Amino acid sequence: QIHQSDVRIIINSLQSIDSQNLLLRVLTGGGQISSDLKKEIKAMQIDVDVIDYVPWSDVPAVINSFDIGLAPLTNTEFNRGRSSEKIREYMACGKPVVASNVGENPILIPDEAGFLVDSQGEWVNSILTLANDEAKRQSMGNAARKHVCDKYSIPTIAEKIENELKRFC
Repeated sequence: QIHQSDVRIIINSLQSIDSQNLLLRVLTGGGQISSDLKKEIKAMQIDVDVIDYVPWSDVPAVINSFDIGLAPLTNTEFNRGRSSEKIREYMACGKPVVASNVGENPILIPDEAGFLVDSQGEWVNSILTLANDEAKRQSMGNAARKHVCDKYSIPTIAEKIENELKRFC
């Protein structure tokens, strides 16, 4: 089951946004949103598309249907230690990111590629900034893709591994 408290970060933020024209896509990765949380979302009159598990090969197509990659995390020991693979996937697809300022996220997301947020107000401001500025979304998305390609692509990682192995051989 996906972390309900993480999803709640977005739900609480969206309550203060005019969400009439908003489509929220939740890629659960095989998890589930609780029926209580679904009822809350429905009451907010947000168009929600919950996407269950999709094969890995389909993930880029799903992400490319987004305008902004959201990565909410409550500040827990588990979340501070988890991988930010979802964010790397968003960035590899050229999507700007709004993410909780938790765990690996501050290391992964440069300022030009997204927003790190600590409060509900920052979530709202960041989402609205990107929702209302297509040029900024494009610019940040391009920077995100470049950053991931420069730092996390297979050739880059292979070179780092090779250089480390040379130190020991």
